[in-house]
Amino acid sequence: MWTNLPQLRNRIDVVPHSRPTLIPAVQEALTRVYSAGQHVGGQERQAFEEELAQFFGTEGAIAVQSGSAALHLALLALDIPKGGRVLTTSYACASVLNSIDAVGARPLLADVHLPTLSINQETAVAACVREGISPEEVSAAIVPHMFGRPAAVDTWNLPIPLIEDAAMAIGTRLNRRSVGSYGRLAVTSFYATKMISTGQGGAVLSSDHSLIAELRDLIQYDGRDHWRASWNYPLSDLAAAMGRPQLREIPNWVERRNFLASHYHETAERVGLSAGSLLEGSCHYRYLVWLPDRVSRDRAMVSFEDRGVEAKPPVYFPLHRYLELPDVDFPVTTEVWNRVLSIPLYPSLTDAEVELVRHSLEVAVEA
Repeated sequence: MWTNLPQLRNRIDVVPHSRPTLIPAVQEALTRVYSAGQHVGGQERQAFEEELAQFFGTEGAIAVQSGSAALHLALLALDIPKGGRVLTTSYACASVLNSIDAVGARPLLADVHLPTLSINQETAVAACVREGISPEEVSAAIVPHMFGRPAAVDTWNLPIPLIEDAAMAIGTRLNRRSVGSYGRLAVTSFYATKMISTGQGGAVLSSDHSLIAELRDLIQYDGRDHWRASWNYPLSDLAAAMGRPQLREIPNWVERRNFLASHYHETAERVGLSAGSLLEGSCHYRYLVWLPDRVSRDRAMVSFEDRGVEAKPPVYFPLHRYLELPDVDFPVTTEVWNRVLSIPLYPSLTDAEVELVRHSLEVAVEA
Protein backbone atom coordinates (compact mmCIF):
# COMPACT_ATOMS: atom_id res chain seq x y z
CA MET A 1 0.00 0.00 0.00
CA TRP A 2 2.87 2.35 0.72
CA THR A 3 5.16 1.39 -2.17
CA ASN A 4 5.16 4.87 -3.77
CA LEU A 5 5.69 6.86 -0.59
CA PRO A 6 9.24 8.10 -1.35
CA GLN A 7 7.97 9.70 -4.56
CA LEU A 8 4.84 10.90 -2.77
CA ARG A 9 6.93 12.58 -0.07
CA ASN A 10 8.83 14.51 -2.74
CA ARG A 11 5.57 15.93 -4.11
CA ILE A 12 4.32 17.21 -0.75
CA ASP A 13 6.40 19.73 1.16
CA VAL A 14 4.32 19.86 4.34
CA VAL A 15 0.80 18.80 5.21
CA PRO A 16 -0.27 21.60 7.56
CA HIS A 17 -2.30 20.83 10.65
CA SER A 18 -5.06 23.21 9.51
CA ARG A 19 -5.94 24.78 6.17
CA PRO A 20 -9.03 26.72 5.06
CA THR A 21 -11.11 25.16 2.32
CA LEU A 22 -11.20 27.63 -0.57
CA ILE A 23 -14.23 27.73 -2.85
CA PRO A 24 -14.89 30.04 -5.84
CA ALA A 25 -18.16 31.28 -4.30
CA VAL A 26 -16.21 33.08 -1.57
CA GLN A 27 -14.12 35.04 -4.07
CA GLU A 28 -17.27 35.88 -6.03
CA ALA A 29 -19.00 37.13 -2.87
CA LEU A 30 -16.01 39.24 -1.87
CA THR A 31 -15.85 40.81 -5.32
CA ARG A 32 -19.58 41.55 -5.23
CA VAL A 33 -19.49 43.25 -1.82
CA TYR A 34 -16.21 45.06 -2.44
CA SER A 35 -17.48 46.44 -5.74
CA ALA A 36 -20.73 47.60 -4.13
CA GLY A 37 -18.70 49.92 -1.89
CA GLN A 38 -20.62 49.02 1.29
CA HIS A 39 -18.07 47.07 3.31
CA VAL A 40 -19.55 47.49 6.80
CA GLY A 41 -22.98 48.03 8.26
CA GLY A 42 -24.88 46.90 5.17
CA GLN A 43 -27.20 44.01 4.39
CA GLU A 44 -24.57 41.28 4.15
CA ARG A 45 -24.05 40.87 7.90
CA GLN A 46 -27.80 40.86 8.51
CA ALA A 47 -28.27 38.12 5.92
CA PHE A 48 -25.44 36.08 7.43
CA GLU A 49 -26.99 36.42 10.89
CA GLU A 50 -30.34 35.20 9.61
CA GLU A 51 -28.71 32.23 7.90
CA LEU A 52 -26.71 31.37 11.03
CA ALA A 53 -29.85 31.41 13.18
CA GLN A 54 -31.62 29.18 10.69
CA PHE A 55 -28.67 26.80 10.52
CA PHE A 56 -28.35 26.46 14.31
CA GLY A 57 -32.10 26.49 14.97
CA THR A 58 -32.12 29.59 17.17
CA GLU A 59 -34.26 32.72 17.08
CA GLY A 60 -31.35 35.06 16.47
CA ALA A 61 -27.62 35.44 15.85
CA ILE A 62 -25.21 38.34 16.26
CA ALA A 63 -22.14 38.20 13.99
CA VAL A 64 -19.03 39.72 15.58
CA GLN A 65 -15.31 40.07 15.02
CA SER A 66 -14.09 36.95 16.85
CA GLY A 67 -15.15 33.99 18.94
CA SER A 68 -13.57 35.68 21.95
CA ALA A 69 -15.72 38.78 21.36
CA ALA A 70 -18.77 36.51 21.12
CA LEU A 71 -17.99 34.89 24.47
CA HIS A 72 -17.32 38.27 26.08
CA LEU A 73 -20.73 39.50 24.87
CA ALA A 74 -22.48 36.34 26.05
CA LEU A 75 -21.13 36.81 29.57
CA LEU A 76 -22.04 40.50 29.52
CA ALA A 77 -25.58 39.71 28.37
CA LEU A 78 -26.03 37.35 31.33
CA ASP A 79 -24.94 40.19 33.64
CA ILE A 80 -22.36 38.08 35.48
CA PRO A 81 -21.63 39.82 38.81
CA LYS A 82 -18.12 40.99 39.67
CA GLY A 83 -16.38 38.07 41.33
CA GLY A 84 -19.05 35.64 40.13
CA ARG A 85 -17.97 32.10 39.32
CA VAL A 86 -18.08 30.87 35.73
CA LEU A 87 -17.76 27.12 35.31
CA THR A 88 -15.85 25.65 32.38
CA THR A 89 -13.38 22.91 31.52
CA SER A 90 -9.64 23.02 32.10
CA TYR A 91 -9.12 21.44 28.67
CA ALA A 92 -9.75 24.55 26.56
CA CYS A 93 -7.88 27.47 25.04
CA ALA A 94 -6.83 30.49 27.09
CA SER A 95 -9.33 32.78 25.36
CA VAL A 96 -11.99 31.34 27.67
CA LEU A 97 -10.07 32.63 30.68
CA ASN A 98 -9.62 35.99 28.96
CA SER A 99 -13.37 36.42 28.46
CA ILE A 100 -14.18 35.43 32.04
CA ASP A 101 -11.57 37.87 33.32
CA ALA A 102 -12.87 40.64 31.04
CA VAL A 103 -16.22 40.72 32.89
CA GLY A 104 -14.55 40.60 36.31
CA ALA A 105 -15.64 37.03 37.02
CA ARG A 106 -13.61 34.11 38.37
CA PRO A 107 -13.17 30.76 36.59
CA LEU A 108 -14.33 27.54 38.20
CA LEU A 109 -12.54 24.76 36.34
CA ALA A 110 -13.84 21.22 36.01
CA ASP A 111 -12.08 18.09 34.84
CA VAL A 112 -13.22 16.61 31.54
CA HIS A 113 -15.02 13.34 31.12
CA LEU A 114 -14.67 10.79 28.36
CA PRO A 115 -15.53 10.38 25.57
CA THR A 116 -16.75 13.93 24.95
CA LEU A 117 -13.62 15.65 26.34
CA SER A 118 -15.90 18.33 27.75
CA ILE A 119 -17.65 18.73 31.07
CA ASN A 120 -20.92 17.12 32.06
CA GLN A 121 -23.12 17.43 35.11
CA GLU A 122 -21.02 14.99 37.12
CA THR A 123 -17.74 16.84 36.61
CA ALA A 124 -19.51 20.19 37.07
CA VAL A 125 -20.86 19.12 40.46
CA ALA A 126 -17.46 17.69 41.41
CA ALA A 127 -15.87 21.09 40.68
CA CYS A 128 -18.43 22.80 42.93
CA VAL A 129 -17.77 20.30 45.73
CA ARG A 130 -14.02 20.88 45.40
CA GLU A 131 -14.55 24.64 45.82
CA GLY A 132 -17.08 24.23 48.62
CA ILE A 133 -19.94 25.94 46.77
CA SER A 134 -23.32 24.83 45.47
CA PRO A 135 -24.36 24.91 41.80
CA GLU A 136 -26.83 27.67 42.70
CA GLU A 137 -23.85 29.90 43.50
CA VAL A 138 -22.38 29.55 39.99
CA SER A 139 -23.25 32.41 37.63
CA ALA A 140 -22.84 30.60 34.31
CA ALA A 141 -21.33 27.52 32.67
CA ILE A 142 -19.39 27.51 29.40
CA VAL A 143 -19.66 24.01 27.93
CA PRO A 144 -17.56 23.50 24.78
CA HIS A 145 -18.26 20.92 22.12
CA MET A 146 -14.59 20.04 21.97
CA PHE A 147 -13.16 19.15 18.55
CA GLY A 148 -16.70 18.91 17.16
CA ARG A 149 -17.72 16.18 19.63
CA PRO A 150 -21.19 16.85 21.07
CA ALA A 151 -21.14 17.53 24.82
CA ALA A 152 -23.98 16.21 26.97
CA VAL A 153 -25.97 19.46 26.92
CA ASP A 154 -29.23 17.63 26.21
CA THR A 155 -29.31 16.34 29.80
CA TRP A 156 -28.11 19.56 31.46
CA ASN A 157 -30.53 20.43 34.27
CA LEU A 158 -28.26 22.14 36.79
CA PRO A 159 -29.50 25.57 37.96
CA ILE A 160 -26.66 27.26 36.05
CA PRO A 161 -27.23 29.32 32.86
CA LEU A 162 -25.63 27.40 30.01
CA ILE A 163 -23.45 28.93 27.29
CA GLU A 164 -22.62 26.39 24.59
CA ASP A 165 -19.24 26.92 22.98
CA ALA A 166 -19.63 25.70 19.41
CA ALA A 167 -16.40 27.28 18.13
CA MET A 168 -15.29 23.86 16.87
CA ALA A 169 -18.75 22.46 16.19
CA ILE A 170 -20.51 24.10 13.26
CA GLY A 171 -22.29 21.08 11.81
CA THR A 172 -22.31 18.97 14.98
CA ARG A 173 -25.68 17.50 15.90
CA LEU A 174 -27.06 15.96 19.07
CA ASN A 175 -30.29 13.97 18.93
CA ARG A 176 -30.79 15.24 15.35
CA ARG A 177 -30.63 18.81 16.60
CA SER A 178 -27.83 21.29 16.06
CA VAL A 179 -25.61 21.97 19.02
CA GLY A 180 -25.79 25.61 19.97
CA SER A 181 -29.57 25.41 20.29
CA TYR A 182 -29.71 23.90 23.79
CA GLY A 183 -28.28 26.63 26.04
CA ARG A 184 -29.54 30.10 26.90
CA LEU A 185 -26.73 31.33 24.67
CA ALA A 186 -24.19 29.83 22.31
CA VAL A 187 -21.03 31.13 20.69
CA THR A 188 -19.10 30.06 17.66
CA SER A 189 -15.99 31.11 15.73
CA PHE A 190 -14.98 31.76 12.14
CA TYR A 191 -11.24 31.91 12.78
CA ALA A 192 -8.91 30.75 10.01
CA THR A 193 -8.65 27.19 11.37
CA LYS A 194 -12.34 26.66 12.15
CA MET A 195 -15.11 24.87 10.24
CA ILE A 196 -15.69 28.02 8.19
CA SER A 197 -13.22 30.87 7.92
CA THR A 198 -13.76 34.58 7.55
CA GLY A 199 -10.16 35.18 8.69
CA GLN A 200 -11.39 36.39 12.06
CA GLY A 201 -14.99 36.31 13.19
CA GLY A 202 -17.57 34.74 15.44
CA ALA A 203 -21.20 34.85 16.50
CA VAL A 204 -23.49 34.73 19.54
CA LEU A 205 -26.76 32.82 19.22
CA SER A 206 -29.88 32.64 21.37
CA SER A 207 -33.59 31.95 21.30
CA ASP A 208 -34.20 34.35 24.19
CA HIS A 209 -35.50 37.55 22.61
CA SER A 210 -34.51 39.69 25.59
CA LEU A 211 -30.93 38.41 25.36
CA ILE A 212 -30.83 39.03 21.61
CA ALA A 213 -31.97 42.62 22.19
CA GLU A 214 -29.34 43.06 24.90
CA LEU A 215 -26.61 41.67 22.65
CA ARG A 216 -27.54 44.08 19.87
CA ASP A 217 -27.50 46.97 22.30
CA LEU A 218 -24.06 45.95 23.58
CA ILE A 219 -22.58 46.40 20.08
CA GLN A 220 -24.48 49.64 19.36
CA TYR A 221 -21.45 51.79 20.06
CA ASP A 222 -22.55 54.99 18.32
CA GLY A 223 -25.68 56.88 17.28
CA ARG A 224 -27.40 56.89 20.68
CA ASP A 225 -28.47 59.77 22.91
CA HIS A 226 -27.44 58.10 26.16
CA TRP A 227 -24.20 56.46 27.14
CA ARG A 228 -23.56 52.90 28.20
CA ALA A 229 -20.44 50.80 27.85
CA SER A 230 -20.59 49.10 24.46
CA TRP A 231 -18.17 47.49 22.05
CA ASN A 232 -17.29 47.95 18.41
CA TYR A 233 -17.61 44.22 17.71
CA PRO A 234 -19.85 43.89 14.60
CA LEU A 235 -18.52 41.69 11.80
CA SER A 236 -17.79 43.51 8.55
CA ASP A 237 -19.88 42.88 5.46
CA LEU A 238 -16.77 41.64 3.67
CA ALA A 239 -16.23 38.96 6.31
CA ALA A 240 -19.94 38.08 6.36
CA ALA A 241 -19.83 37.66 2.58
CA MET A 242 -17.04 35.11 3.03
CA GLY A 243 -19.03 33.16 5.62
CA ARG A 244 -22.34 32.80 3.80
CA PRO A 245 -21.33 30.44 0.95
CA GLN A 246 -19.18 28.40 3.34
CA LEU A 247 -22.11 27.89 5.69
CA ARG A 248 -24.02 26.32 2.81
CA GLU A 249 -21.13 23.92 2.24
CA ILE A 250 -21.09 22.58 5.82
CA PRO A 251 -23.10 19.37 5.07
CA ASN A 252 -20.67 18.44 2.27
CA TRP A 253 -17.63 19.29 4.40
CA VAL A 254 -18.92 17.26 7.35
CA GLU A 255 -19.43 14.31 5.02
CA ARG A 256 -15.81 14.60 3.83
CA ARG A 257 -14.57 14.93 7.41
CA ASN A 258 -16.53 11.82 8.40
CA PHE A 259 -14.89 9.93 5.56
CA LEU A 260 -11.39 11.02 6.59
CA ALA A 261 -12.02 10.31 10.27
CA SER A 262 -13.18 6.77 9.48
CA HIS A 263 -9.99 6.11 7.49
CA TYR A 264 -7.78 7.49 10.25
CA HIS A 265 -9.74 5.42 12.75
CA GLU A 266 -9.14 2.25 10.77
CA THR A 267 -5.40 2.97 10.70
CA ALA A 268 -5.29 3.75 14.42
CA GLU A 269 -7.08 0.54 15.35
CA ARG A 270 -4.91 -1.52 12.98
CA VAL A 271 -1.70 -0.34 14.66
CA GLY A 272 -3.08 -1.05 18.14
CA LEU A 273 -3.94 2.45 19.31
CA SER A 274 -6.70 3.04 21.82
CA ALA A 275 -8.52 5.15 19.30
CA GLY A 276 -11.59 5.87 21.39
CA SER A 277 -14.91 6.32 19.64
CA LEU A 278 -16.14 8.39 16.73
CA LEU A 279 -19.08 10.10 18.42
CA GLU A 280 -22.33 10.11 16.50
CA GLY A 281 -23.22 13.59 15.32
CA SER A 282 -19.67 14.94 15.47
CA CYS A 283 -18.50 17.24 12.70
CA HIS A 284 -14.99 15.78 13.22
CA TYR A 285 -13.28 19.11 13.49
CA ARG A 286 -10.20 17.26 14.72
CA TYR A 287 -9.01 13.66 14.70
CA LEU A 288 -7.25 12.85 17.95
CA VAL A 289 -4.50 10.24 18.23
CA TRP A 290 -4.32 8.63 21.67
CA LEU A 291 -0.68 7.66 22.06
CA PRO A 292 0.35 4.57 24.07
CA ASP A 293 2.42 5.08 27.21
CA ARG A 294 5.56 3.87 25.44
CA VAL A 295 5.42 6.71 22.86
CA SER A 296 6.00 10.23 24.13
CA ARG A 297 3.93 13.00 22.61
CA ASP A 298 6.97 15.10 21.71
CA ARG A 299 8.72 12.17 20.05
CA ALA A 300 5.61 11.41 18.03
CA MET A 301 5.39 15.04 16.89
CA VAL A 302 8.99 14.87 15.65
CA SER A 303 8.24 11.64 13.81
CA PHE A 304 5.31 13.26 12.00
CA GLU A 305 7.40 16.33 11.23
CA ASP A 306 10.18 14.18 9.74
CA ARG A 307 7.65 12.92 7.21
CA GLY A 308 6.27 16.33 6.35
CA VAL A 309 3.11 16.19 8.50
CA GLU A 310 2.26 18.78 11.13
CA ALA A 311 0.75 17.23 14.26
CA LYS A 312 -0.05 19.27 17.38
CA PRO A 313 -1.44 18.99 20.88
CA PRO A 314 -5.07 19.99 20.31
CA VAL A 315 -4.96 22.21 23.41
CA TYR A 316 -1.74 24.13 23.95
CA PHE A 317 -1.82 24.20 27.76
CA PRO A 318 -4.53 23.15 30.24
CA LEU A 319 -6.14 26.07 32.01
CA HIS A 320 -5.62 24.69 35.50
CA ARG A 321 -1.86 24.94 34.98
CA TYR A 322 -2.15 28.60 34.01
CA LEU A 323 -3.93 29.10 37.33
CA GLU A 324 -1.35 26.95 39.16
CA LEU A 325 -3.93 24.42 40.31
CA PRO A 326 -2.71 20.87 41.06
CA ASP A 327 -2.86 18.16 38.39
CA VAL A 328 -4.35 15.78 40.96
CA ASP A 329 -7.63 17.72 40.79
CA PHE A 330 -7.72 17.31 37.00
CA PRO A 331 -6.54 13.73 36.35
CA VAL A 332 -8.37 13.14 33.04
CA THR A 333 -7.41 16.54 31.64
CA THR A 334 -3.78 15.93 32.56
CA GLU A 335 -3.70 12.45 31.01
CA VAL A 336 -5.38 13.63 27.81
CA TRP A 337 -3.02 16.58 27.50
CA ASN A 338 0.01 14.30 27.90
CA ARG A 339 -1.19 11.58 25.53
CA VAL A 340 -3.22 13.12 22.73
CA LEU A 341 -2.09 14.54 19.40
CA SER A 342 -4.20 16.06 16.64
CA ILE A 343 -3.41 15.21 13.02
CA PRO A 344 -4.51 17.03 9.83
CA LEU A 345 -8.21 16.62 9.03
CA TYR A 346 -10.03 19.08 6.77
CA PRO A 347 -11.98 18.87 3.50
CA SER A 348 -9.20 20.18 1.23
CA LEU A 349 -6.80 17.35 2.08
CA THR A 350 -5.88 15.50 -1.08
CA ASP A 351 -5.94 11.72 -1.26
CA ALA A 352 -2.14 11.73 -1.45
CA GLU A 353 -1.90 13.85 1.68
CA VAL A 354 -4.32 11.56 3.51
CA GLU A 355 -2.21 8.53 2.66
CA LEU A 356 0.92 10.30 3.88
CA VAL A 357 -0.77 11.21 7.17
CA ARG A 358 -1.89 7.60 7.66
CA HIS A 359 1.58 6.27 6.96
CA SER A 360 3.12 8.84 9.30
CA LEU A 361 0.73 7.68 12.01
CA GLU A 362 1.93 4.11 11.60
CA VAL A 363 5.58 5.12 11.79
CA ALA A 364 5.05 7.43 14.79
CA VAL A 365 3.53 4.59 16.80
CA GLU A 366 6.34 2.21 15.84
CA ALA A 367 9.06 4.74 16.77
